[in-house]
Amino acid sequence: MAFRLYLVPVVGTGSSSSDARRPKYFDAFTSGWAANDYGLEPHMLVAADLSGADDTSLTANADVTALPFYLGDTLTAGQVTATQTALENRNLPAGWVTTAFTWRGVVRLVLGMFHFMQRYHNVSGGQRLFLAGVDLERTLGSLPQQVRDDLQATANSFGYDTSPLTGGNTIRQALKLLADNWSKTSFRIGGIGI
Repeated sequence: MAFRLYLVPVVGTGSSSSDARRPKYFDAFTSGWAANDYGLEPHMLVAADLSGADDTSLTANADVTALPFYLGDTLTAGQVTATQTALENRNLPAGWVTTAFTWRGVVRLVLGMFHFMQRYHNVSGGQRLFLAGVDLERTLGSLPQQVRDDLQATANSFGYDTSPLTGGNTIRQALKLLADNWSKTSFRIGGIGI
């Protein structure tokens, strides 16, 4: 068994204990796991110590992205492309992912985006950002005023400087700028430091 991180879809509505929000596929595994969700968006980053057979079973699913076991290596060109695709498909901006990053550095920025969205969904009273018609290319100025106010309140709650952002910036640009504040932050997921 070896510790690994996985990006997986969310199942469950969270409306009751019998339908808790949880990572897809993990009900089948007996080993423990810990997860960080992308706020109320339907994606989670899961840390688990699975058996080889369980890891193989999980990674065989097309909607699962498994990170390498060792996060200290820098990404190869092929890994950059695959990572950018995996993140973009989950409404996570990824143009910044390059071969200059270690996997740990990538995970830190992704977790920064996750933490921002967790707080946003709290500030907004449980609203999702990426609903019909909203994607990473949507400009901040085109969002409803309440959504803009909630995004600003979320950034303010972290003490972020949002002065570089204007209504012409995309959600992609805003999330990356805000996530940069987390680049030097150490996270713990599943008892493991990232």
